[in-house]
Formats: sequence, C-alpha cells, structure tokens
Amino acid sequence: MQFPSNSAARRILNSFGIIFGLMLITGAMGSFGIYKTNDSFREMYERRLVPAMDISHIIEKQYQNRFHLEEHISGISIENYTELENDIAQNNAQVDSMINHYADGGNVLDAVEAQELKKYRNAIRSYRLLEKEILQLSRQNQKQIAAELFTKKTYPAFQAAVRPMERLEDDQVLLGKQLYQKTETSVSNIRTGLFVAIAVGLVVGIVLALVVSREYIS
Repeated sequence: MQFPSNSAARRILNSFGIIFGLMLITGAMGSFGIYKTNDSFREMYERRLVPAMDISHIIEKQYQNRFHLEEHISGISIENYTELENDIAQNNAQVDSMINHYADGGNVLDAVEAQELKKYRNAIRSYRLLEKEILQLSRQNQKQIAAELFTKKTYPAFQAAVRPMERLEDDQVLLGKQLYQKTETSVSNIRTGLFVAIAVGLVVGIVLALVVSREYIS
C-alpha cells in the first residue's frame, strides 16, 4: 500500500473544495430563501392582514351603530339615550381614527383601494347627518318621524357606506391569499434547492471515496 501521488492528492483536495463550496452555496441559498420568506410574511401581515382586520372592525362598528340607533328610537329612558349616544360617538371616533390612518398612510392601499376608501368617506358623511337627525328627533320624543326616517332614508345611505368597505375587505382577503401562495412557492423552491445541493454533495462524496480507495489500492 502506498500514499496517493501529488496529482491524486490535488484531485482529492479539489473534491473537498467542491463539497465545501456546495455547503457554502447551500447555506447561502437557505439564508436568502429564509430572508425572502420573512419579507413575504411581513408584507402579508403589514399590507393585508392588519388592514383586513381593521376593515372588519369598521364594518362591525357600523352595524353596531345602526342597532344602537334603532334601539334609541324604541327606547324611552333618558339614561339609555345618553348611553347609546355615547356608544355611537365612541364607535364613530374609532372608525374615523382607523380610516384616517389609511387615508394618510400613503402606500398601504393601492389606487383602486384608495378610491373605495374615498367613496366610503363621502358616503359615511351623508349617513351620519341622518344618524344625527334621527337621534335628535328620538330624544325629542318624535318617535314616529324618527322611525320613518330610519326606515326610508338610512338603509340606502348605510349600504352606500358599507359596500366600499366590504369590497375592500374582499380585496384584502384575495391579495392575502396570493401573497400566501407566493410564500409557499418560495418555501418549495428553497426545499428543492437544498435537496439538489445535498444530492450533488453526496454524489461528489461517493466519487471522492472511490478515488481515494483506488489510489490507496494501487
């Protein structure tokens, strides 16, 4: 038995270099893939999940206020009036705060979504004027007039305000699904790249073992 020649030793060192290079490439691919996946999840959270939750809360508070308004018309207690009016005012303030955040936030919504938000803001102004008038009539015990105004006027105004938000909510869900699919594709590509790199490393390792064994045998 004899030690490998210089040329054989160089081939062995080159093979080790290839394996080491593949390990570096595999690590770099994994790190880059994780970075991109993390970006995708951050984008999904900041640009789609949070707005979708806020829009859902806005719609919920609009329906709450409509129920409060109806309850105000049917109520007779001054204390109950005050409580309902405070609840409506609080909900409106929270809604306005969320809407202003997205209206002034710049790049969270695209052009189409910003247009839907503008439609909502215009429609909610008209609805709140009716809301305020009905509350005043109800508190003055003009219940029949308040009820007629609620029945005949508020529904179309309410729908005009809610529809843009519902479309926005649907858009956020759809785009969130697209971002999730993009993330899944990225993860699949990372997995495939790692498997390929590992397989190539195994093949090179086997070839290296055969070369070394042949050199020693000879």
